Amino acid sequence: MSFGRRERDDRRREPRREVLSQAAIYYGETSQRATGLVRNISRTGANFFVDFPLDLPRDVVLQFCNGDEFDCEVVRDVGGTEFGLHFKDTNEFEKSQTKDCVDSVHNFTKSQSPRELYQLMEKVGFFGDEEIESIMKGFIASYDQVVKIYSDRILPQQS
Repeated sequence: MSFGRRERDDRRREPRREVLSQAAIYYGETSQRATGLVRNISRTGANFFVDFPLDLPRDVVLQFCNGDEFDCEVVRDVGGTEFGLHFKDTNEFEKSQTKDCVDSVHNFTKSQSPRELYQLMEKVGFFGDEEIESIMKGFIASYDQVVKIYSDRILPQQS
């Protein structure tokens, strides 16, 4: 469904994922600031929406609520309220996303077993780094070994 917009081929190089994240744009020589929403994002760019029309220069800084900032280039302007942004350094954005994933995994591990963690990471396609996947497999094997030793040695002594 197009919701009033005409259907068109998606010419983006990278697939976008939908998000609703508050963010701010800094622009101009005096670093003017406008707050708005990032509604979708990819490895190479984002869509930023504001409530009132802005006249943005080509170069802006996108800042997320967590403090992450990215130098961007405005590549699309729809009526001054919707902007297509291209990350100038996609490596910095990828590092930020990896950090967010690792932080999420860390928080999840506080209440889950390594096996549950691994299954979740596998389900969401977290792996792509062979070293991380190898370490996780070793971690699970060690965890299983600790559980076995605990079951074999400590539980019988407590009876």
